[in-house]
Amino acid sequence: MVFAEFNPSQRYPYITRGYSPIQAIAMTIRGEKEIEKWNYALLNNDTPPGMILTTEQAMSKEQIEKVRASWEARHS
Repeated sequence: MVFAEFNPSQRYPYITRGYSPIQAIAMTIRGEKEIEKWNYALLNNDTPPGMILTTEQAMSKEQIEKVRASWEARHS
């Protein structure tokens, strides 16, 4: 019987030496930190939400400008 430590990136399943519990959690923490950095950069660079607003009703130019100004004020 073989007991192996957890190794999520283990290329060869027959190798019985994996990561220690501290190494495994360190990988998780590093991944979480990278996700935080990516999200911060996304929001910090004023990335607008990628979407299209639609309506089934006809709108006047004034109404369109009002909606656009409201949207830009909220997401800038």
